[in-house]
Amino acid sequence: MDIKRLLLMIVTFVLGAVLLVFIYLDAANDRARDTARQEAEIGARQYEIRIQELEVEILEHQKAAEVVQEQGRAVVGFHLSAPEDVAFAVSAGETYGFKPTVVLDCTASDEELLAVAEALQAAGHPADVMLTGTPFDEEVLARARMLLSELPARDFSRGISFLLRNADDSEENRALIYGEAFSGYSFYSENGAAGTLPSGTPYISYSFMRSADTDMGSVLRKISSGRTSMIVVLDLDSVAQGTLNQETIWVWLDRIREENDSGRLEICSVDDAFGALRQLRAQNDAAAAEYESFKAEKESEIEALREKIAEIKK
Repeated sequence: MDIKRLLLMIVTFVLGAVLLVFIYLDAANDRARDTARQEAEIGARQYEIRIQELEVEILEHQKAAEVVQEQGRAVVGFHLSAPEDVAFAVSAGETYGFKPTVVLDCTASDEELLAVAEALQAAGHPADVMLTGTPFDEEVLARARMLLSELPARDFSRGISFLLRNADDSEENRALIYGEAFSGYSFYSENGAAGTLPSGTPYISYSFMRSADTDMGSVLRKISSGRTSMIVVLDLDSVAQGTLNQETIWVWLDRIREENDSGRLEICSVDDAFGALRQLRAQNDAAAAEYESFKAEKESEIEALREKIAEIKK
């Protein structure tokens, strides 16, 4: 065989072998890069899954942090304007075993209001006192101030509350009420809500029962199913005006007691209702603070994982 031809064959073989080695190494490198990329993508996907898990944890923790009142509470009030109505309210409280709330309308005259105050004093102060007045104006507020000074002097042991009704519920009127020496409670809204205003003042909704056509069942369901607190104001003034009769009042009281006896709601005093509301607020505040701490910790972890994913995808 020609020596040149032999050398050419050897060189060709060597070059072919080298080429094959390079091809193999390049393929191996490609496989290694593919494997590394796949592993990185798997890692990124695992990070994404973990982020989703953390986001679910945050949502679950948020839901768990929402403390709700365990039982609806009904405060039974009597809207009255005549001294003789005090005896009815006292009798109802004694018959059904609850402390009634007397709602006095400050659109009445000083003489009428003081006559009711004297009747309450004569009865031994068996009721909480709540003041109201629609339309709410300076005259109403002046009479409320008068009673605020008169009633404690007549041996009332607790502060007097003010019920702010829907038509008068405004920031301006709230500010006027908060600036007075009432017990700090503002009652407003007939939407079945109970909670705390941005100012920190607790509130409870109310319903005035003025007519035999009033759907008492709806009111009671709102309290029991919504687990809210409500002042159910039975309007004795409407009895005096002939638009409501006392028999209907007794029927309503029977229904309220039936709900209480069945455990669907609790009849309580104003102080008890707001004591429960303050406790609920404290629980909510504590739960909210714990949730914010938990959320911040998990969001920090999520941010770190997202940075890792961004690094992988560069």
